[in-house]
Amino acid sequence: LVSLAVLDATQQLLTAHADGTLKTWQLADRKPLATINAGGPFDQLAVTRDGKKALVANRDKSLRVLQLAQVGGCRR
Repeated sequence: LVSLAVLDATQQLLTAHADGTLKTWQLADRKPLATINAGGPFDQLAVTRDGKKALVANRDKSLRVLQLAQVGGCRR
C-alpha cells in the first residue's frame, strides 16, 4: 500500500499499491469490492472533491487521471 483516499459520497476507500493495482473497499464492512491493474507502480493517489476522478503519480514521474466509474465499485 502506497497511498489511499476516502470517497465520502460512496463510503468507500480507494487504495493504490506498488504493484500497479488500485483496490476499492467498502468502509462499513471492510470488504474489498474490486481490484484492477491500473498500470503502476504508484507513488501517490489523490481524488477530486466530487469523487469522480483520481490522479495517480507513477514512479516514472508520469501522472494519470482515472475516471472512478471505470474502477469497479466506485459508483454513486
